[in-house]
Amino acid sequence: MRFWARLEDVICPSHWVWTGTTSSLDLSNHPKVASEVITANRRHRRLIRRHGRLAVRAAYYDAKRLCREWNKIGIFNRKISQRLTDILGPRWSVRHDDPESEAAYYPNVIELTRILSSPYWRSLILDEHLPASTPRESFELLGVPADFCWLMESTPGIELFVQEIRRAVAPYFNWHPYSHYGSYPAFTKWVLDELRERFSPSPYRHPLRPTPEVFGEETAH
Repeated sequence: MRFWARLEDVICPSHWVWTGTTSSLDLSNHPKVASEVITANRRHRRLIRRHGRLAVRAAYYDAKRLCREWNKIGIFNRKISQRLTDILGPRWSVRHDDPESEAAYYPNVIELTRILSSPYWRSLILDEHLPASTPRESFELLGVPADFCWLMESTPGIELFVQEIRRAVAPYFNWHPYSHYGSYPAFTKWVLDELRERFSPSPYRHPLRPTPEVFGEETAH
């Protein structure tokens, strides 16, 4: 039973058993996958100590959603496929909530969690869109100022951010800031949602999502 478990309690490092879903998964016959998951879990715990539980929890859920969305449109990391092949064989087929799938995605999700919870990396993708002269009174695009569209163009800071995502999470990721027939790419939607919360915080904010200020906190290592 996992009703009492913390978010980072997803694997037993002594027995190599994945416990991050309602059903467990023995990874003892898959040492490479187990090693990657345990390493990611250690990083997960370090992130919590560094940035705080609220900020990391929000970033973790966003990272899971983004990794799944990227998979749907073909921005797929081969390491995930390799882990699934290692666990299930070459003809694997899984649902997104199966323990095999959760374990295979976990190292990549934690890499993205590291980026999304970092004040430095967040500033590169978010603060580039917030110059001091930006008017606060006009809202048209998801609660963002009307002149936001030209601010969505690529900048040196955004390029660094994109390069880090490509290096650590999704090698084929690209920055597409504009909508296509009224629909935004998953990551652009994340940027818009984060900026909307800065300009016009929702009184109905999900309890798992902390206020934007939380992402700036730094705690002792």
